[in-house]
Amino acid sequence: MQVYVEAGRVHNLNTGLNYTTIQEAINANETLDGHTICVDAGIYHEALRVNKSLSLTGANRNATIIDGNFSLATLVTITANNTTISNVTIRNSYYGIEWQYNLSNVVISKNVITNISGVGIYVGSNGRIVDNIMEDNWCCISSYGGNNNTIVGNTLVHSSNVALSFGYAGFDEPNIVWSNNVINNNRSIYNYESVTELNSDYPIGGNYWSECEGIDKYSGPYQNESGSDGIGDTPYIVDQYTVDHYPLMGAFYGPWKAETGELNVISNSTVSDFWLTYDAVWGAGTFLHDVSFDVSGDTGTNGFCRVHIPFDLFNGTYRVLVNGAEVPYALLPCSNSTDSYLYFTYTHSTKKVEITPEFPSFLVLPLFMIATLLVMLVYKGKHLT
Repeated sequence: MQVYVEAGRVHNLNTGLNYTTIQEAINANETLDGHTICVDAGIYHEALRVNKSLSLTGANRNATIIDGNFSLATLVTITANNTTISNVTIRNSYYGIEWQYNLSNVVISKNVITNISGVGIYVGSNGRIVDNIMEDNWCCISSYGGNNNTIVGNTLVHSSNVALSFGYAGFDEPNIVWSNNVINNNRSIYNYESVTELNSDYPIGGNYWSECEGIDKYSGPYQNESGSDGIGDTPYIVDQYTVDHYPLMGAFYGPWKAETGELNVISNSTVSDFWLTYDAVWGAGTFLHDVSFDVSGDTGTNGFCRVHIPFDLFNGTYRVLVNGAEVPYALLPCSNSTDSYLYFTYTHSTKKVEITPEFPSFLVLPLFMIATLLVMLVYKGKHLT
């Protein structure tokens, strides 16, 4: 088979050696289990067999492209445990990625998988499929006989046949699917004699299904408490073994990493341009000033956001502003000493959302120092008199 590389180099970050093709880097005697192969931006026309426990990562998932040109059946075949494929585009073949059922700790993360005429990812067992964008495929993710896989945070769009397809998975180690966006597919999910868990526990919830037109008037683990929470009040039922008990009322965005945890947003708006802004205070370090992002939707329609923020980021106190105007929010009852869940609404157009602490953390230390100094002066004054 001929290999064509239109640009780029391939690097083993552990040995410092460079290669022309990805498979050459994998096959090299110097490449050992546990090594990381980094692939520069470019188009690589090659079918890969990953038979070592490696981390294969691209420079940018939109610029590092493995292209089958519809002349290669499967672009990435994994035959080794402890393998990660991340930050690449995989396109134009019959199968995108596949691995064996007897493997463990296979991670497919932050990739773009598109224009696959068969199955984008054919899943074995014991894998994690996380934060991938999969669009314009015949089927995005399929597993028949595979167990104990976690599928989370992916966006599955415009599948011509079905987005998710499962069969023959056992009751003891089911596949778990949550926080995915399943949007505008010919069919969202097919399940044949398989147990597939379609949600995590409340309040994390399940998945966003674009065809699921639910109602959100209630909240809580049993959806019987007053107030909306971004989760549908009734389950999304596929069959007796496959039920999303907490279908999301909007798409899942994130997660975004901060110092003390991760933030995410569930919204029926398009969310973009997410920022964490910090203030630097001399002698005291940096403090999170605000969380901001843009929301957009059909002008005049109602929009909502449910924002998950680690409690420690703002010490549990918040102000929510939409286009600079403060808006009321509900701090959902599921909030606790580690996690806060804020729910608020607005009227759609394109708007800027900002979330700030009610009392900014960067002011706490200076005010404390001033208060301490005043106490010392008062104490000293008393002794002088």
